[in-house]
Amino acid sequence: MAGLNAAPLLAALLRHALPGLAVLDAALAEGGLYPWLAGARCGAAAPAALPGPERALLRRFRQGGRPLFGFDPATDAALAAGAPEAWGGAAARLVVLGAAADPAPWLAGGTLVLARAAPEGGWARIILLAGAPAPFERLDLLLTEEERLPALLAALEAAARALGAECGTRRVSPRLATLTLLAGAVEARAALEGEALIADAAAEGRLRLLLGCLPPRPLGLRVILAPGGPLPALFLDGAPHPAEAAGEGVLEARLPPGGVRPAVLGLAGATTPRVRRVEIGP
Repeated sequence: MAGLNAAPLLAALLRHALPGLAVLDAALAEGGLYPWLAGARCGAAAPAALPGPERALLRRFRQGGRPLFGFDPATDAALAAGAPEAWGGAAARLVVLGAAADPAPWLAGGTLVLARAAPEGGWARIILLAGAPAPFERLDLLLTEEERLPALLAALEAAARALGAECGTRRVSPRLATLTLLAGAVEARAALEGEALIADAAAEGRLRLLLGCLPPRPLGLRVILAPGGPLPALFLDGAPHPAEAAGEGVLEARLPPGGVRPAVLGLAGATTPRVRRVEIGP
C-alpha cells in the first residue's frame, strides 16, 4: 500500500491534539505515519501477512537496538495488552494498523487505533478525511468509549486550526463523527535521530536506514553525520543516488515520490557512517 500523501499533516495533528501521546506504528510497510511521528515504535502488526521480501527486510532492522514490533514476541505481547511499562507509562496510546490487522485486541487494552477504512465492529470512530491538498485520503480513529468522542473530536479540531489547516467537523451519531482536513500552508518536516532511527549495519563501511513508505511526491533529504573524514556515498533502495555536500558532515538530496514499499536509504564509506540526524521535508 502506498505512503499517505497526508501523513505529515496527520502526524502533526495527533501530536498537537494529544500531548504525551505514545505511538506504535505497526503499519510501517503499508503506509503508516513514520517518519513523521519520529518518537513512534515501529513494525508490523501482522508480519505473516506481508510479502516474503518485505517481511525479511523488516526482520533485519533494529530501532534503538531492538527488533521491530512483530519480531519480538515478549515485547509485542506487552504492547498489545497495553502494559504501562511497555508504553513508557504514557496515559495516551495510539497504534497505527495495516489492512490485515485486527483492531479489537488493541481497543480492548484501551489503546486508540488509527487505520485505513477500518472494519465495522461496534466501536466509536472519527473518520479523518485529509487532503494535502487533494485527493482526500481516509483514516479511521477508533475508540471503545463513545463518551470520549466529543472531547477527542474537539481536541483534533483545535489542533487543526492551531496548525493553520482548514477543517470541518460533523457529529453523525453518538458513536460516529467526521473531521475533514485540508493542509493549506502546513509544511511538516520529519527529524529522526537517536532511537527514532531504524538502522541495519549491513557490513563494515555500510549503513542502511529504513525511511518508511514515503508520500507520493518529491521530498528533500538532509543527512547530518558525525564530523571527520570524507562524506559517504548515498544509495536509495540499493541503487546509487545523487547527493551534494552541504557543509561539513552534511549530505543533501532529492527523494523521488514514494512507492508501495518502505524506502531504504544506504550510506557507504571507508568506515561505517555515524548518522546524527536525518531530515525529510519539502
